Amino acid sequence: MKMKKFAALFLALILVLTTFAACGGDNNGSTSSKTEESSKTEESSTGGDSSAEDGDTNTGDITWDTADLSWKKNTDPVTMTCYIDFDWYSYDSFGNGDVDKVITEDTGVTLDVTKSSDLNQLQVLLAAGELPDLIFTTNQVTRFMDPDQCYPYDELINEYCPEFMQLIDPVELINNTHEDGHFYTLRSHYSSASDFADPRWIPSPGDSGLYLRTDLLEDMGKSQPTSIEEFKAILDEAKTKYPDLATYMPHPTWANPLCEFYGFTSPTAISYEDEKAFIGLSDPGFKGWLQFMNSLVQDGIMSVEAYTYEPEQFFQIVRSGGVFSASYNTALADETNRQYYDANGIDAHLDPVIGALTHDGVDEYAPLDAATGWAYFFISKNCKTPDRAINFVEYLKSPYGDHLTQWGIEGEHYTLNEDGLIVRTDYYMDKAANDPKSLGVGPWYFMASGLGEAVAVNSGSLAYPDYATGVELLKFRKEHYNRQPALAFTTPAADTDEFVIKTKLTELWNNSQVGLYSAPDFESAYNEFMANCEQIGISKLNDFYTEKFQDALKKYEDAGITF
Repeated sequence: MKMKKFAALFLALILVLTTFAACGGDNNGSTSSKTEESSKTEESSTGGDSSAEDGDTNTGDITWDTADLSWKKNTDPVTMTCYIDFDWYSYDSFGNGDVDKVITEDTGVTLDVTKSSDLNQLQVLLAAGELPDLIFTTNQVTRFMDPDQCYPYDELINEYCPEFMQLIDPVELINNTHEDGHFYTLRSHYSSASDFADPRWIPSPGDSGLYLRTDLLEDMGKSQPTSIEEFKAILDEAKTKYPDLATYMPHPTWANPLCEFYGFTSPTAISYEDEKAFIGLSDPGFKGWLQFMNSLVQDGIMSVEAYTYEPEQFFQIVRSGGVFSASYNTALADETNRQYYDANGIDAHLDPVIGALTHDGVDEYAPLDAATGWAYFFISKNCKTPDRAINFVEYLKSPYGDHLTQWGIEGEHYTLNEDGLIVRTDYYMDKAANDPKSLGVGPWYFMASGLGEAVAVNSGSLAYPDYATGVELLKFRKEHYNRQPALAFTTPAADTDEFVIKTKLTELWNNSQVGLYSAPDFESAYNEFMANCEQIGISKLNDFYTEKFQDALKKYEDAGITF
């Protein structure tokens, strides 16, 4: 990032929200749906009464402001080992940031951090019985939901901080309860119904977005498309008019946003219709989307070479002005335009498509929020101070800990305006530009709330409205969101038949997608691919998904919870 004022803000936002975001694509829990959300609460988390149905907790006399919460009672120095199972994480040590120091001052906790360099590394530690005290991961998590490996949170809470149970959203307890009746974690970046209703809440910046060079659209005398057919016609014309540009370039690994216009999120994410759940490969919209992608290749609009690129190659081409249209996450246009103007001096402008593109006259755009959170924070049985570990979780879960880890130190790093949005201080801006890791904002958000992340993202438009297209896209997506967290309960446990089938289907798709995009005889290629899916066991997997989905729907129904 360059040292200009906007770059400082953008770096800080990306540091907290993208590098450490609840990642997009297939990992963020988003799926697709053909049905509408049955009900939403209208109460805002910034005011009004709350209820269990809204995802809030009636705690009686216990509140987060209670003076004698358990985490406050013992702040003697203690060091715990902490394994961060994300090789992309920017931090691999604790103690040097402003936020790190406040955490230690508040709790006495120091973290001895190990950052993963290999996704198999943690599984090796698990097999060897050498787990660190604390584990932050999204990888094969059911293996850690075992009382021989990790402490159940509920047992630790009952013994060491019983008031904490009263402060946890009852819906969140349902979402995190394992089949054995215990909960071993509280997933990060959970958003309650009242969070969703908060006007500051917007989806994760990891959501997918579709982009067009609007300077070239104007040169062509065109406006933003409203249908897939219009989009294709624009691309056809652009291919001829701008032969030196990549007409359409998808990010090589991110979920393709064109899927959503066909009613699903991605081929390997979970879809549903009514009370049946199924993998995206079985979604009614899959074939239409795949055929459209095939037409882009057959007509010379998209090169399958894009799927062989490293992400860095994709960004280099996009930021050098080498594309007419591209797709990635919702931050792409703002960061690219900054590169165009401030770094590369390119007279160009990229904008997101903010609209629901129809196909064949049908509007199926309904991005579904099926997430019950993002990452998992476990306390292993090797931890010698489980009392301090669960009290540390209580501290991080508090609104104070949430804001500290996601926003920074109030007064020093930020203030809040009358709308509850973040206004950054000069000190923060200078540090973000010159030494961002010295801030410590972002990496220790093991109990982060979805609303906390949303406020930070939303606040980016406050100071720099010229670089706020990502926020506008997220606000549009929110208007069309359909929440169905019951789908989060369909993930098969590691080493089960369904887990193996899902793994093989994902591998089949990853190995076959380029061939399907480029097949001259699409129907034959598609039929052969689907036959291979059947041979692997896609029907068995879909039956499993449906059974688990219906069980989860009943669990919510029995608790009086609707979405």
